[in-house]
Amino acid sequence: MYSVEAIATEDRCITELKKYESQYQLSAKVTDKQRLAYLSSSEKICDGNAIHSIFKSKLLLDMGKIDDAFLILDDSIANYYQPIGDLLYEKADLMQRMIFAGYKNNSEHDLSYAESIVLYKQALQTNRNIKPLIYIGLAQVHIYIEELDKAIDYLKAGIKLDNNIARMYSLLGIIESQKNNLTKAQQYLEMSAKIQGLGYLKEPDTVLALAKVFCNAKRKDLVIDLVNKAIKAIPNSEDIPDINQAYDIAKNCPHPNPLG
Repeated sequence: MYSVEAIATEDRCITELKKYESQYQLSAKVTDKQRLAYLSSSEKICDGNAIHSIFKSKLLLDMGKIDDAFLILDDSIANYYQPIGDLLYEKADLMQRMIFAGYKNNSEHDLSYAESIVLYKQALQTNRNIKPLIYIGLAQVHIYIEELDKAIDYLKAGIKLDNNIARMYSLLGIIESQKNNLTKAQQYLEMSAKIQGLGYLKEPDTVLALAKVFCNAKRKDLVIDLVNKAIKAIPNSEDIPDINQAYDIAKNCPHPNPLG
């Protein structure tokens, strides 16, 4: 049971975190150093709060301090900060993104898809409302290691919990495009677009899957338009393999009328 003092401290922490979200997190007028200073100033009253740790780890990641980001999450998990499920999910997600970005052999941390799967599954066992996001994380890992049927199972489980998350349908479309089931892929990708509008343009793997679908439909014009919009929407798109592959599809997709 919480003491009156503990409850008061928790309330103060929530106030500080809300202030960080509204005044610091996304404000263009605030520097990363100022964000870090603010979070550090509220560390004492937010001791034991997982969300504070997550905010700080995300900021450190943005600042390129990857090891520090992992250290905060590891320390918070070891000390069982609450909600613990969010911490487990964040560490698994960070690990997955670092591997995918090529840090597997460039970090002192044990980065592996197997370890991220363990963390996601531990997070699933907690009583948190982020479970649909955990299923997305598990699906993405299994897509990367080419266990597509397992990925589909996780996505279907996630959709049962929340059928209005666009990324679920994007991933199903990506899987079907990898299986060369392009009609089915199109159906899922259209469902994703219906939910998120043009947000899919910022998902390189979705753009690649959609480029395959359009080319298969002999719509070179749509492939070119898609790739051009994605290049504008995604920062540093020239360094992203999926966008480069989509560009190659746009370039090599045959015109429906060879004389046109």
